[in-house]
Amino acid sequence: MSQAHYPRVFVVSGPSGVGKSSIIKAAMRAVPELRLSVSLTTRAPRPGEWNGRDYIFVTKSQFEAQIRNRMFLEWARVFDNYYGTSRKQVEEILAANCHALLDVDTQGAMQIQEKTRGAVYIFIRPPSLRALRVRLEARNTETPEKIAKRLSMAQHEISYAHRYNHIVINDDLDRAVGQFLGIIRGEALQPEPFLVRGSPLTGTQGSAAASGAAPPAGALAEAAPPAPLPPTGAPAPDAEALLRALGPGYGASLHAELMALVHERIQAVVARELDGIVEETWRAVAARGR
Repeated sequence: MSQAHYPRVFVVSGPSGVGKSSIIKAAMRAVPELRLSVSLTTRAPRPGEWNGRDYIFVTKSQFEAQIRNRMFLEWARVFDNYYGTSRKQVEEILAANCHALLDVDTQGAMQIQEKTRGAVYIFIRPPSLRALRVRLEARNTETPEKIAKRLSMAQHEISYAHRYNHIVINDDLDRAVGQFLGIIRGEALQPEPFLVRGSPLTGTQGSAAASGAAPPAGALAEAAPPAPLPPTGAPAPDAEALLRALGPGYGASLHAELMALVHERIQAVVARELDGIVEETWRAVAARGR
């Protein structure tokens, strides 16, 4: 039996001026089944922008209604405008048996990490902040103050790079595009479904993906809400009863969810305590040498 393959979700981030848009455009030309998810925004279109190509322009009330209905994988309010990634749009891309590419900032990527499992995270970074400054100054479109602000933001975004699965250093565009394409093509072969709130792309959807047919619409629909937990003082259910209470979809992915959560917690602890761990290790080595 052939191994089921699923369309993947690629989340791409990188500081302004790093060449992210150029890499994404080159990748989409090279991989026809790669589709860009177009963000929604409440700001007015700028000259030359097209609705549906650059952004999907909506009203504030329309955007807030989608927030209430949990229709975003990630969203943010920047000054007086909203920006967000539509869950429905990503669902439609996957239902067409295509890979979804999400161009979001680090804040949005962290939101997606909290809400989902199975996405691939790629960070595009410059070889150095000095190189990024040269690129920004070469544009000759911004004041020194704005460039300084962008560099400060870039430094903040780069601090999240370790949270991504892959890092592409854009010191040469052709080489960076080649590395990016290698990641896309390699990850596309991995049989890992995209999970939203514990709802896996499994069953008939997996069969459709394996055969090359488009999975049905609604692939990212949430699983039924779990049954309420017993009141305080009631006997705790055994593992099998707990899985039944969680409902369809949860049992199949519970182990992967828990392992991913444990791994994230371990990484967070190591990152927070790294200096102390290193110091303690050196002390232990020095003590043995006495």
